Amino acid sequence: MQPIYKEIISFAEKHDDIFRKPVKEHKLVAQFVKEYDLSVLETNTFFLFFKEIMKAESSISPQSIREKFAYSFEEYIELLSTVDNLKKKGMLISDKADSMLGTTLNPNILIDDILFQRLVFGKHALDNCKLDDIYSVIEYASEIIDKRDNKELTTKKLYTEINTLLKKASKYINELIYIMRYNNEEKIALLIVIDEYLNGNNVFLTAKNISSTIMDNKSEQMYFYTKIINEDLQIIKDGFVSIDSNTFITDSDNIKLTQKGARKILNLKKKKTKKINFELSQYIKHSTLKSKLFFEKQFQEEILRLQKVLEPTKFKQLLKELEKNNHSKGFVSLFYGLAGTGKTASVYEIAHKTKRDVLQVNIEKIRDKYVGESEKKLAQIFEEYKEAKKVLKRVPILLFNEADALLGQRIGISNSVDQMNNSMQNILLQNLENFKGIFIATTNLIENIDDAFSRRFLYKLEFPKPTRETRIKIWKTKLPNLPKKIYTDISKYELTGAQIEVIAKQFFIRSFLEDTTDENILHNMIKNELSYKTEKTNSMGFLNS
Repeated sequence: MQPIYKEIISFAEKHDDIFRKPVKEHKLVAQFVKEYDLSVLETNTFFLFFKEIMKAESSISPQSIREKFAYSFEEYIELLSTVDNLKKKGMLISDKADSMLGTTLNPNILIDDILFQRLVFGKHALDNCKLDDIYSVIEYASEIIDKRDNKELTTKKLYTEINTLLKKASKYINELIYIMRYNNEEKIALLIVIDEYLNGNNVFLTAKNISSTIMDNKSEQMYFYTKIINEDLQIIKDGFVSIDSNTFITDSDNIKLTQKGARKILNLKKKKTKKINFELSQYIKHSTLKSKLFFEKQFQEEILRLQKVLEPTKFKQLLKELEKNNHSKGFVSLFYGLAGTGKTASVYEIAHKTKRDVLQVNIEKIRDKYVGESEKKLAQIFEEYKEAKKVLKRVPILLFNEADALLGQRIGISNSVDQMNNSMQNILLQNLENFKGIFIATTNLIENIDDAFSRRFLYKLEFPKPTRETRIKIWKTKLPNLPKKIYTDISKYELTGAQIEVIAKQFFIRSFLEDTTDENILHNMIKNELSYKTEKTNSMGFLNS
């Protein structure tokens, strides 16, 4: 496949306003109409947006197109309608990084990533998939399904990409016939179940999970959900998938791959798994982590950039390049900033988005009163991490949460506690020197960090206190039904996301008990929170429960 972005840009520049005056008779237009099932107007509009996005090297808004060509309001509404059609057909997507700034009348638009790779680099994302390896195919399918789950693909585009994958891979893997025999919805449901089976997460997968992942809107989700719980799917009738229902617990219809499914599709007679005994670190599955964070645009871009690096395919490529250029194969980062600004929550969000489990370490819990025991426990944590890498599907994140004491400047030894602290720091430095994996530490006190640690962190990311604009968004999420004026008034207080969450919960409980929404009560709660000398909450950043 050859890159054709130059032809598209040349076409759009030559014909200028191709939304108002779409070109019909042209080889490139005919190619897109046929290949991507577009109308002539949709094709020309796509070319126009493609050119502008490439020139801007970022997302653009339809409003900028309107201003450039002086469209009337009626023309602008037609433009938005055409953009919406292109989004439904998987050609354009909303820019998630700018989603808080965009509106219905002025959204921020990007080219679909899979399509972008195809048009600009002349390659398909399938190039990174081993089509003769069933596990590689399932992992690639999972990445495509994640894009749909994150609203980066429409359901229709999801079907297209999955069918393309299965068609190409079936030339090498006979077992895929057991997936291809079903309709689009059941194919993808079966792929989700297989992926969770391979991740060891069968017990967390429900009918609600599957229906919301696949379908675009609530009515379609409910329809498919009903078919699952009524066992009205062929994949269930054929014995590849089973449902374990608990009538005493709501939404407990756990969807599992059966032994028959594992045997037929994965060629497994019996699933063999190793078990790790996590004694010193808390093991957190990525599927249990989900939060909504609010940051300013520039900082959000930093988080997204870090998240992109840790995406499975990209991270594998990075490790190869690091090794090729004689760098250690470790990704070591430090998140720092005031308490409650979203450090730990951001680690969780990255873990969820990249499907990486977390091994979380609480430094205080590994300190021991007996000489030498704390040092042994710290060394054991890194051994646990090495074992976890062997067993888990993806390299997990080792999170040292609130690591202020361990990362502080080393001091002279005057007692056994000082000796223990220095010994623990030396052990941590040794392990980070040749660390292979993903290590993230969080701290509130960057000023006290030892220079030896500072040199070992590849990324050092400072988490700022939210601006007034961001505080308004957080307040609206936590207390969504207040008058607009109240949000404006309370946003003037310089609170962190964690503080806002605590106050919002207090106010909610007070309102529930007394049936009041008195603004003065809310102001008093805020002033009380600000009067504390030390923030005592352990709430995680800007979580949206």
